[in-house]
Amino acid sequence: MKSKIAKLEVLSPLHIGNGNVLGLIDFVLDDERFVKINFAKLAEYCYDKGIDLAKGIEEERFKVRYKNEEIFSIEKFLEFYKIDYGMFADYKIPLNIGERRRETKIEVKEFIKDGRGGLYIPGSSIKGAIRTALLWKALDNRSVNKHCNNLLKRRKINSKEACKELEKEIFGRTAHEDILKGLRISDTDPIEVNELEVDEIKIIGNPTPIPTYVENLRIGAKTRFVIGIDEELLSEKLFESNVLRDYINHEDILRICSDFSLEYAKKQGSYGSYNDETKQFYGELQNKIIDLKENEAILNMGWGGGWYSKTIGLKVENHPDFTADPRNFSQFKRTLRFKLKLGKNPRGRGFVVKFPKTRRVTIEGLPLGWIKVCV
Repeated sequence: MKSKIAKLEVLSPLHIGNGNVLGLIDFVLDDERFVKINFAKLAEYCYDKGIDLAKGIEEERFKVRYKNEEIFSIEKFLEFYKIDYGMFADYKIPLNIGERRRETKIEVKEFIKDGRGGLYIPGSSIKGAIRTALLWKALDNRSVNKHCNNLLKRRKINSKEACKELEKEIFGRTAHEDILKGLRISDTDPIEVNELEVDEIKIIGNPTPIPTYVENLRIGAKTRFVIGIDEELLSEKLFESNVLRDYINHEDILRICSDFSLEYAKKQGSYGSYNDETKQFYGELQNKIIDLKENEAILNMGWGGGWYSKTIGLKVENHPDFTADPRNFSQFKRTLRFKLKLGKNPRGRGFVVKFPKTRRVTIEGLPLGWIKVCV
């Protein structure tokens, strides 16, 4: 096993979720801070002071009304009983959101944490980003077009399964044959909770402003992980004809990730609905990628990167029958977009003219999920 330590630096807010959503029972918003409350400690305090917390959760005066829902607000409860929430704060982190009324429901997607509440980036998330770049590298236009033509001939397609056959051809048809067994990515070192912030995420290109709130690692956060290459496994006869075998080494992985990221950054930078701040970010990012050293790479990972960052869309969209104007339905129904239901209106019939239509950025106009790696 040939292993190297990789340094990771966050270049734009990064969210990797654990599936949990924090609600008004979990936190207090204090000016420009998000305060996560330790509910167990609060419950113990209330028990000692003779305050009926369980009853309070059911009382109308401590609830926030949102459409047909009534949600308990821990902030209202603490204010009424004049309890200093600072005594029960798990952490206090910066809060970057727009103006909102107190009576507005807010939920925050939680960043992944270990069993003791510590932050980290899973190795599987890093490996997933590398995997997409390697797939993009391995596929030439001929193989992509052949696969797309086969999809067009099918009567029905599950969009989530559409690329599985291509992936099997590149990585291996079974877990035993998966060449990426030779690439080992560890979880990162622990990350201090003060590297977190809560950001409001807006959807550019969507006529309805529905904000999302997430815990992000903020710009400048740093950590480390280990990239291991199992050269003995990769030398086995099973992998001798795999197109990726010669690329699974530290140097080529970094180069391929950066090549993919440059194409992706160019595509994102050309999106017409971005404001000046976002366009400037992508212009500077492209220059950073071009100026990278041989032991460095920039890649996109985590939540919010969009269709291009998680797929081989950069190549698939070049197929002549990828899309057409949805308003000409007789022509559009013969396209891959129609078959895969890409850009379908979730509220009814019809497709968006341009796909992908939307992008996610912070309220400050920053894209999500860009990191730099130095090995």
